[in-house]
Amino acid sequence: MKHHWPGSRGAALAAGSILAVLSILLPHGVAAQDADRLADLEAQVAALMAEVQALKAQQAQQAVKVEAVARQAAAPQPRPVAVNAALAGDVAAAELSPNELPQPVVQTAPSPGIDGQPFFVAQPEGRRTGAMATGNDRVRVTFSGQINRALNYVNDGIDSDTYHVDNENASSRFRFVGESSPLNEWQAVSLFEFEWPTNGSLDVNQIQPVVPDAMNQTFNLRLLELGFANNAWGSFFIGQGWMASDGTSEIDISGITTPGWAGQTFAYGGMLPTVEDGLFKYQPRRPSSVPQQSDYATEEAYEAALDDYASNASNFVNIFGLGNDLDGLSRQKRVRY
Repeated sequence: MKHHWPGSRGAALAAGSILAVLSILLPHGVAAQDADRLADLEAQVAALMAEVQALKAQQAQQAVKVEAVARQAAAPQPRPVAVNAALAGDVAAAELSPNELPQPVVQTAPSPGIDGQPFFVAQPEGRRTGAMATGNDRVRVTFSGQINRALNYVNDGIDSDTYHVDNENASSRFRFVGESSPLNEWQAVSLFEFEWPTNGSLDVNQIQPVVPDAMNQTFNLRLLELGFANNAWGSFFIGQGWMASDGTSEIDISGITTPGWAGQTFAYGGMLPTVEDGLFKYQPRRPSSVPQQSDYATEEAYEAALDDYASNASNFVNIFGLGNDLDGLSRQKRVRY
Protein backbone atom coordinates (compact mmCIF):
# COMPACT_ATOMS: atom_id res chain seq x y z
CA MET A 1 0.00 0.00 0.00
CA LYS A 2 1.37 3.40 -1.03
CA HIS A 3 1.24 6.50 1.18
CA HIS A 4 1.35 9.99 -0.28
CA TRP A 5 2.81 12.59 2.07
CA PRO A 6 1.97 16.17 1.16
CA GLY A 7 4.63 18.84 1.31
CA SER A 8 7.46 19.06 3.82
CA ARG A 9 5.34 17.42 6.51
CA GLY A 10 5.33 14.19 4.54
CA ALA A 11 9.06 14.43 4.09
CA ALA A 12 9.56 14.91 7.84
CA LEU A 13 7.27 11.98 8.76
CA ALA A 14 9.03 9.75 6.25
CA ALA A 15 12.42 10.71 7.67
CA GLY A 16 11.16 10.04 11.22
CA SER A 17 9.86 6.61 10.24
CA ILE A 18 13.22 5.70 8.76
CA LEU A 19 15.04 6.81 11.91
CA ALA A 20 12.61 4.90 14.10
CA VAL A 21 13.30 1.73 12.18
CA LEU A 22 17.01 2.32 12.41
CA SER A 23 16.71 2.85 16.18
CA ILE A 24 14.94 -0.49 16.63
CA LEU A 25 17.40 -2.40 14.46
CA LEU A 26 20.60 -0.88 15.85
CA PRO A 27 21.83 -1.60 19.38
CA HIS A 28 21.12 1.15 21.94
CA GLY A 29 24.76 1.91 22.52
CA VAL A 30 25.51 2.28 18.83
CA ALA A 31 22.52 4.58 18.33
CA ALA A 32 23.68 6.84 21.16
CA GLN A 33 27.19 7.02 19.75
CA ASP A 34 25.97 7.77 16.20
CA ALA A 35 23.35 10.41 17.07
CA ASP A 36 25.16 13.06 15.04
CA ARG A 37 25.44 10.75 12.05
CA LEU A 38 21.71 9.96 12.18
CA ALA A 39 20.93 13.65 12.29
CA ASP A 40 22.97 14.14 9.14
CA LEU A 41 21.13 11.30 7.42
CA GLU A 42 17.80 12.84 8.41
CA ALA A 43 18.82 16.15 6.80
CA GLN A 44 19.93 14.39 3.59
CA VAL A 45 16.67 12.45 3.35
CA ALA A 46 14.63 15.62 3.81
CA ALA A 47 16.63 17.36 1.06
CA LEU A 48 16.07 14.45 -1.33
CA MET A 49 12.34 14.48 -0.69
CA ALA A 50 12.21 18.22 -1.37
CA GLU A 51 14.05 17.74 -4.66
CA VAL A 52 11.62 14.99 -5.67
CA GLN A 53 8.68 17.29 -5.02
CA ALA A 54 10.27 20.05 -7.13
CA LEU A 55 10.81 17.67 -10.06
CA LYS A 56 7.18 16.55 -9.87
CA ALA A 57 5.99 20.15 -10.01
CA GLN A 58 8.21 20.92 -13.02
CA GLN A 59 6.93 17.82 -14.84
CA ALA A 60 3.32 18.85 -14.22
CA GLN A 61 3.98 22.29 -15.75
CA GLN A 62 5.56 20.73 -18.84
CA ALA A 63 2.58 18.41 -19.29
CA VAL A 64 0.22 21.41 -19.25
CA LYS A 65 2.27 23.16 -21.98
CA VAL A 66 2.37 20.04 -24.20
CA GLU A 67 -1.38 19.61 -23.89
CA ALA A 68 -1.96 23.25 -24.91
CA VAL A 69 0.25 22.88 -28.01
CA ALA A 70 -1.57 19.68 -29.01
CA ARG A 71 -4.96 21.38 -28.72
CA GLN A 72 -3.78 24.29 -30.88
CA ALA A 73 -2.45 21.95 -33.58
CA ALA A 74 -5.69 19.98 -33.66
CA ALA A 75 -7.87 23.10 -33.95
CA PRO A 76 -9.22 23.81 -37.54
CA GLN A 77 -7.28 26.52 -39.39
CA PRO A 78 -9.19 29.50 -40.88
CA ARG A 79 -9.55 29.36 -44.66
CA PRO A 80 -8.25 32.28 -46.79
CA VAL A 81 -10.99 34.56 -48.04
CA ALA A 82 -10.93 35.11 -51.83
CA VAL A 83 -11.44 38.69 -52.99
CA ASN A 84 -12.95 38.98 -56.47
CA ALA A 85 -13.56 41.92 -58.74
CA ALA A 86 -16.97 42.59 -57.16
CA LEU A 87 -15.30 43.25 -53.81
CA ALA A 88 -12.65 45.56 -55.20
CA GLY A 89 -14.50 48.58 -53.79
CA ASP A 90 -14.11 47.22 -50.25
CA VAL A 91 -10.31 47.21 -50.44
CA ALA A 92 -9.95 50.60 -48.76
CA ALA A 93 -12.25 49.59 -45.91
CA ALA A 94 -10.25 46.41 -45.35
CA GLU A 95 -7.00 48.44 -45.49
CA LEU A 96 -5.58 46.22 -48.24
CA SER A 97 -3.38 47.67 -50.96
CA PRO A 98 -4.05 46.63 -54.60
CA ASN A 99 -0.80 44.62 -54.51
CA GLU A 100 -2.34 42.35 -51.86
CA LEU A 101 -5.36 41.39 -53.96
CA PRO A 102 -5.24 37.66 -54.82
CA GLN A 103 -4.67 37.03 -58.52
CA PRO A 104 -7.01 34.60 -60.32
CA VAL A 105 -5.39 31.36 -61.42
CA VAL A 106 -5.93 30.58 -65.10
CA GLN A 107 -5.12 26.97 -65.92
CA THR A 108 -5.65 27.21 -69.68
CA ALA A 109 -2.78 28.71 -71.65
CA PRO A 110 -3.99 31.71 -73.69
CA SER A 111 -1.60 31.00 -76.57
CA PRO A 112 0.08 27.87 -77.97
CA GLY A 113 3.43 29.67 -77.84
CA ILE A 114 6.68 28.56 -79.44
CA ASP A 115 7.22 24.79 -79.72
CA GLY A 116 3.98 24.21 -77.85
CA GLN A 117 4.98 26.23 -74.78
CA PRO A 118 2.47 28.82 -73.53
CA PHE A 119 3.51 32.45 -73.35
CA PHE A 120 1.77 32.95 -70.02
CA VAL A 121 3.57 31.49 -67.00
CA ALA A 122 3.33 32.17 -63.27
CA GLN A 123 5.27 35.19 -62.12
CA PRO A 124 8.42 34.52 -60.07
CA GLU A 125 8.13 34.91 -56.31
CA GLY A 126 8.15 38.56 -55.30
CA ARG A 127 7.64 39.96 -58.83
CA ARG A 128 4.35 41.68 -59.56
CA THR A 129 4.96 42.90 -63.10
CA GLY A 130 6.81 41.69 -66.14
CA ALA A 131 9.77 43.29 -67.84
CA MET A 132 7.80 46.51 -68.41
CA ALA A 133 5.82 48.13 -65.58
CA THR A 134 2.19 49.08 -66.28
CA GLY A 135 1.12 50.60 -62.97
CA ASN A 136 -1.52 47.90 -62.51
CA ASP A 137 -0.78 44.55 -60.93
CA ARG A 138 -3.53 42.91 -62.97
CA VAL A 139 -1.85 43.95 -66.23
CA ARG A 140 1.69 43.23 -67.38
CA VAL A 141 3.58 43.78 -70.61
CA THR A 142 6.61 41.64 -71.42
CA PHE A 143 9.17 42.43 -74.11
CA SER A 144 11.33 39.59 -75.37
CA GLY A 145 13.11 38.36 -78.49
CA GLN A 146 16.26 36.80 -79.88
CA ILE A 147 19.19 37.41 -82.20
CA ASN A 148 20.14 34.30 -84.15
CA ARG A 149 23.20 34.72 -86.38
CA ALA A 150 25.14 31.97 -88.16
CA LEU A 151 28.21 31.39 -90.30
CA ASN A 152 27.51 28.99 -93.15
CA TYR A 153 30.40 27.29 -94.91
CA VAL A 154 29.21 25.93 -98.26
CA ASN A 155 31.02 23.79 -100.81
CA ASP A 156 28.75 23.32 -103.85
CA GLY A 157 31.14 21.08 -105.79
CA ILE A 158 32.49 23.98 -107.86
CA ASP A 159 33.39 26.67 -105.34
CA SER A 160 33.44 27.05 -101.55
CA ASP A 161 32.73 30.12 -99.45
CA THR A 162 31.54 31.31 -96.02
CA TYR A 163 28.30 33.28 -95.61
CA HIS A 164 27.24 35.43 -92.67
CA VAL A 165 23.47 34.92 -92.34
CA ASP A 166 20.49 35.15 -90.05
CA ASN A 167 19.50 31.55 -89.29
CA GLU A 168 15.88 31.31 -90.42
CA ASN A 169 15.30 28.09 -88.54
CA ALA A 170 14.41 30.63 -85.83
CA SER A 171 15.00 34.09 -87.27
CA SER A 172 16.03 37.13 -85.24
CA ARG A 173 12.80 38.56 -83.83
CA PHE A 174 11.16 40.54 -81.06
CA ARG A 175 7.72 40.45 -79.45
CA PHE A 176 5.41 42.25 -77.04
CA VAL A 177 3.05 40.19 -74.90
CA GLY A 178 0.31 41.93 -72.93
CA GLU A 179 -1.52 39.94 -70.23
CA SER A 180 -4.34 40.93 -67.91
CA SER A 181 -6.96 39.40 -65.62
CA PRO A 182 -10.03 41.61 -66.15
CA LEU A 183 -12.42 39.23 -64.38
CA ASN A 184 -12.03 36.41 -61.91
CA GLU A 185 -10.96 33.18 -63.66
CA TRP A 186 -10.57 35.04 -66.98
CA GLN A 187 -7.39 36.14 -68.68
CA ALA A 188 -6.78 38.24 -71.78
CA VAL A 189 -3.60 38.26 -73.89
CA SER A 190 -2.38 40.33 -76.84
CA LEU A 191 0.65 39.37 -78.89
CA PHE A 192 2.78 41.23 -81.42
CA GLU A 193 5.78 39.46 -82.99
CA PHE A 194 7.99 40.67 -85.85
CA GLU A 195 11.08 39.13 -87.42
CA TRP A 196 14.07 40.98 -88.88
CA PRO A 197 16.22 38.43 -90.74
CA THR A 198 19.14 40.54 -91.98
CA ASN A 199 20.93 38.51 -94.69
CA GLY A 200 18.44 35.71 -94.16
CA SER A 201 19.63 32.18 -94.86
CA LEU A 202 16.69 31.70 -97.26
CA ASP A 203 17.87 34.67 -99.37
CA VAL A 204 21.68 34.38 -99.41
CA ASN A 205 23.21 32.28 -102.20
CA GLN A 206 26.27 32.04 -104.43
CA ILE A 207 25.00 34.73 -106.82
CA GLN A 208 23.76 37.06 -104.05
CA PRO A 209 26.00 36.57 -100.97
CA VAL A 210 24.78 39.89 -99.48
CA VAL A 211 21.08 40.70 -99.46
CA PRO A 212 20.13 44.23 -100.67
CA ASP A 213 19.31 46.80 -98.01
CA ALA A 214 15.75 47.02 -99.30
CA MET A 215 15.23 43.49 -97.99
CA ASN A 216 17.40 43.78 -94.86
CA GLN A 217 15.47 46.81 -93.62
CA THR A 218 12.07 45.12 -93.86
CA PHE A 219 10.15 43.84 -90.84
CA ASN A 220 8.06 40.73 -91.40
CA LEU A 221 4.89 40.25 -89.36
CA ARG A 222 4.75 36.86 -87.67
CA LEU A 223 2.06 37.12 -84.99
CA LEU A 224 -0.66 39.67 -84.28
CA GLU A 225 -3.49 38.27 -82.20
CA LEU A 226 -5.84 38.77 -79.27
CA GLY A 227 -6.91 35.91 -77.04
CA PHE A 228 -9.06 35.09 -74.01
CA ALA A 229 -8.75 32.11 -71.68
CA ASN A 230 -11.01 30.62 -69.01
CA ASN A 231 -10.59 27.49 -66.89
CA ALA A 232 -14.04 26.18 -67.77
CA TRP A 233 -14.49 27.41 -71.35
CA GLY A 234 -10.96 27.11 -72.78
CA SER A 235 -9.14 29.60 -75.02
CA PHE A 236 -10.26 31.76 -77.95
CA PHE A 237 -7.97 33.67 -80.36
CA ILE A 238 -8.49 36.02 -83.27
CA GLY A 239 -5.82 37.49 -85.54
CA GLN A 240 -2.71 36.20 -87.26
CA GLY A 241 -1.33 33.29 -85.28
CA TRP A 242 -0.52 29.61 -85.22
CA MET A 243 -2.81 27.28 -87.08
CA ALA A 244 -3.78 24.03 -85.41
CA SER A 245 -1.73 22.10 -87.99
CA ASP A 246 1.48 24.12 -87.46
CA GLY A 247 4.34 21.82 -86.51
CA THR A 248 2.24 18.65 -86.52
CA SER A 249 4.75 16.74 -88.67
CA GLU A 250 8.00 18.27 -87.37
CA ILE A 251 9.91 16.11 -84.90
CA ASP A 252 13.51 17.10 -84.21
CA ILE A 253 15.04 13.75 -83.25
CA SER A 254 18.55 15.29 -83.32
CA GLY A 255 17.81 17.43 -80.28
CA ILE A 256 19.81 20.43 -81.57
CA THR A 257 16.65 22.46 -82.41
CA THR A 258 17.63 25.89 -83.74
CA PRO A 259 20.93 25.12 -85.58
CA GLY A 260 19.43 22.24 -87.57
CA TRP A 261 15.79 21.55 -86.68
CA ALA A 262 13.53 19.14 -88.53
CA GLY A 263 13.18 21.52 -91.50
CA GLN A 264 16.95 21.54 -91.95
CA THR A 265 16.90 23.44 -95.25
CA PHE A 266 15.92 26.69 -93.49
CA ALA A 267 19.52 27.16 -92.28
CA TYR A 268 20.93 27.24 -95.84
CA GLY A 269 17.84 27.08 -98.05
CA GLY A 270 18.84 29.97 -100.31
CA MET A 271 21.91 28.17 -101.68
CA LEU A 272 21.78 26.97 -105.31
CA PRO A 273 22.54 23.36 -106.30
CA THR A 274 25.02 23.02 -109.15
CA VAL A 275 24.92 20.95 -112.34
CA GLU A 276 27.85 19.05 -113.83
CA ASP A 277 27.55 20.43 -117.32
CA GLY A 278 25.36 22.70 -119.38
CA LEU A 279 25.15 26.41 -120.01
CA PHE A 280 25.05 27.37 -116.33
CA LYS A 281 26.63 26.38 -113.02
CA TYR A 282 23.24 26.06 -111.37
CA GLN A 283 20.02 24.15 -112.03
CA PRO A 284 17.52 26.34 -113.97
CA ARG A 285 14.21 26.80 -112.17
CA ARG A 286 12.24 26.83 -115.41
CA PRO A 287 14.24 25.24 -118.26
CA SER A 288 11.75 26.50 -120.82
CA SER A 289 12.50 30.10 -119.84
CA VAL A 290 16.21 29.81 -120.61
CA PRO A 291 17.03 32.20 -123.49
CA GLN A 292 17.01 30.43 -126.86
CA GLN A 293 19.40 31.60 -129.59
CA SER A 294 16.67 31.42 -132.20
CA ASP A 295 14.81 34.19 -130.39
CA TYR A 296 17.62 36.72 -130.93
CA ALA A 297 18.76 38.36 -134.14
CA THR A 298 22.42 38.56 -133.24
CA GLU A 299 24.91 36.55 -131.27
CA GLU A 300 25.63 39.57 -129.09
CA ALA A 301 21.99 39.90 -128.03
CA TYR A 302 21.80 36.21 -127.23
CA GLU A 303 24.97 36.37 -125.08
CA ALA A 304 23.61 39.39 -123.22
CA ALA A 305 20.36 37.54 -122.50
CA LEU A 306 22.30 34.56 -121.18
CA ASP A 307 24.33 36.83 -118.88
CA ASP A 308 21.18 38.49 -117.54
CA TYR A 309 19.61 35.11 -116.87
CA ALA A 310 22.69 33.72 -115.13
CA SER A 311 23.02 36.77 -112.84
CA ASN A 312 19.51 36.41 -111.35
CA ALA A 313 19.30 33.85 -108.56
CA SER A 314 15.50 33.65 -108.88
CA ASN A 315 15.98 31.87 -112.22
CA PHE A 316 17.53 28.84 -110.47
CA VAL A 317 16.33 26.16 -108.05
CA ASN A 318 17.41 26.69 -104.44
CA ILE A 319 17.89 24.09 -101.74
CA PHE A 320 14.69 25.09 -99.93
CA GLY A 321 12.63 24.39 -103.05
CA LEU A 322 13.88 20.79 -103.28
CA GLY A 323 11.95 19.53 -100.27
CA ASN A 324 8.89 20.05 -98.11
CA ASP A 325 8.70 19.17 -94.41
CA LEU A 326 4.86 19.34 -94.52
CA ASP A 327 4.77 21.92 -91.74
CA GLY A 328 1.00 22.35 -91.78
CA LEU A 329 -0.46 25.80 -92.44
CA SER A 330 2.05 27.67 -90.26
CA ARG A 331 0.69 31.12 -89.24
CA GLN A 332 -2.42 32.57 -90.86
CA LYS A 333 -5.17 35.10 -90.19
CA ARG A 334 -7.76 32.99 -88.45
CA VAL A 335 -10.20 32.49 -85.59
CA ARG A 336 -9.17 29.66 -83.29
CA TYR A 337 -10.85 28.02 -80.31
